[in-house]
Order: sequence, then structure tokens, then C-alpha cells
Amino acid sequence: MKKVGIIGAGIVGASAAFYLTRMGYEVKIYDAGYAQGTRAAVGIICPWVSQRRNKSWYDLANRGAHHYLSLIKDVSDDRFFKQNGTLITHDTKLDKQYNIALKNKENAPMMGEVYLLTKEEVQEKIPEGFELDEAIFVAGGAQVDGALLIDILLKDSQIKVIPKRVYLEDMTIDGEMFDTVIVAAGPWLNEAQSNEYDIKIQRGQLIALEAPEVIDSYPVIMPQGEADILFQENRIIIGATHIDLDTEKAYRSEEAMYLKHNVEAIIPNIYDMKEIDYRVGFRSVSRNHQAFFGPTDHNMTQYVVSGLGSSGLTVGPYIAYLIAQSINGKDIDFSQYSPHLYKGE
Repeated sequence: MKKVGIIGAGIVGASAAFYLTRMGYEVKIYDAGYAQGTRAAVGIICPWVSQRRNKSWYDLANRGAHHYLSLIKDVSDDRFFKQNGTLITHDTKLDKQYNIALKNKENAPMMGEVYLLTKEEVQEKIPEGFELDEAIFVAGGAQVDGALLIDILLKDSQIKVIPKRVYLEDMTIDGEMFDTVIVAAGPWLNEAQSNEYDIKIQRGQLIALEAPEVIDSYPVIMPQGEADILFQENRIIIGATHIDLDTEKAYRSEEAMYLKHNVEAIIPNIYDMKEIDYRVGFRSVSRNHQAFFGPTDHNMTQYVVSGLGSSGLTVGPYIAYLIAQSINGKDIDFSQYSPHLYKGE
């Protein structure tokens, strides 16, 4: 039985462990446990209205979104995934975004129906007391709880994470030799192996506000700006911030206020609502905000993944699936996302 060592138990590492154990590999996974980005995230799966012009990013994000349709069938528990649709708003570019959505719908069956709703129609889809003008509604939009997804993937893999900061040297991790290794250490990729990649760390904080009732059947709201609005049981989730080159994992009240300020027009009584939780995590961001992944040697025994940014929950499981397929002998073309394109100067 071939042995695979994985550094990083975030969305890529946990997903890779899930797929590889199903294929019959012996897997060990290591994680230092410092404010992991995935565990801090409640991700929005709705890449189809993005105005980013990077075609390779969109192609990957679209495939990553659709991959969830098979993933939720493979795992033992799909509570991490809610497909209640997404509402997208913009002060000046809503028509442009609507046309983008209609164009992308041709090759994105997961999107479902797409509507441009009036203010009156929008009010029927949001909680009482919220205020929102016209918006695009994408019926297939979804949200993913990162922490819950990782726990389910590891449980189904029957793997216990080794809580240790480790370093890859040749094919050895923590004194043990492996046949294949995957370094999915996010923003700490360069600290976990010998190559230098062009990435930076980015801090993200989100907050949870107490709702007066269970409201988790509402669509995700993606307003203009950084802060999105999600619903979990009796919680309203606001987030997340994007602070470059910052490794402090403590709660910051100024970031919480920034998030509230971003959505106060939608939630007028937000300053009267009780904060009941927060999450802080760290993303890895490449120079062009593009994920990179694949083998780093001709023998295809060493793989690295990084640069997922705020798209981690959208693309992570699919990237892990491709790497697992490659390790299992399938010919996968990694050239468009090759780590060699992101080697540091």
C-alpha cells in the first residue's frame, strides 16, 4: 500500500485525504493548527456573476462549484452545504452582472434559474427588517461551512490530524518516508518545504450576530463591497475582511465595525444586534490572485497547492480531487495552474 503524507488539514488537505483513503492509500496528515483559513470560513459558492476577467480562474471556480454536486453524494453528512440561492446587488453595474450571469448560465447547469428582481420581489426573499433594492437572484447559489466540511471529510477518512508543525525534506515528513507528498499549507507553503513561491498571507475576520429566530433558509446576500451576508440557524454571518500581510489571530473590534458599516444600509438595526461569535483565519494569495497546484518533480511524487485566496472553499475540493486522481495514475493536465509559474524570483 502506497503511503501519502499531507502537510495542511485545510480544505485541500482534508479533501485529498478523503479521496485518497477511498482509493486505498495509507494517509497521514499534519497541521500546525494556527487559525486555519478554511475553519474560519463560511464560503459562498456562486462564481458565475464575478466580473473578474481571468478566464482560468473562472474555469476553475465553475468546475469547483459543480464538483460539490458529486461531493455531497460521497460524504456521510451534507449539512455543511446549503443551496438556498444567492442575491447579488450593485449600485451601478447590476445590468452588466445580470448579462454576465445569463452568458455563463449556458455552461453552468448548477446555476439554475437567474432572475433580475424588483425591490418588491427581493423583499420576499430576505428577513423582515432588511432593506434591499433590486438584485440578481441565482437559484443555484450555495454556502459552505468550512469547519463542518473539514470535520466531515476527516471523519469519513477515519484520519486523525497530527497536530504538529512539520517540514518536507526530500520525501520525509517528521522522520517518516512517504511515497508521495502533498504540501497544502496555505500561506505557510514556503515554511513547509524548500522551494520559494510568490505568495502572501491575508487575514480574514467574520462576525456572527444573533437573529431573533431561525433564519437559515434565506439566500446568501452578496452586496457591493467586501462584506457578504449569510444565514446559519439563528445567526447572521457578516464577512469577511481582507487584510494583507497580517498574522494576528485575535478578534479586532475595528474590523467588526468595518463589516457592520459595509452592510448597515441592508441591516439598518445592525448596531443594536448582539455579536455572539467571530472567526479569524488566513488565506494564501498569489500575485495574480490565481490558485496554483500540481506536481513539482518529474516523478510526480511531490505536489504543492497554494494561492486559493477567498475562493478556497469553491475550488479546494476539486483541486484535491484532481491531485488524488493524478496520484492514482490518471493523466491530469496541470500546466495552466502549474506551481512552476509562481516560483519566487
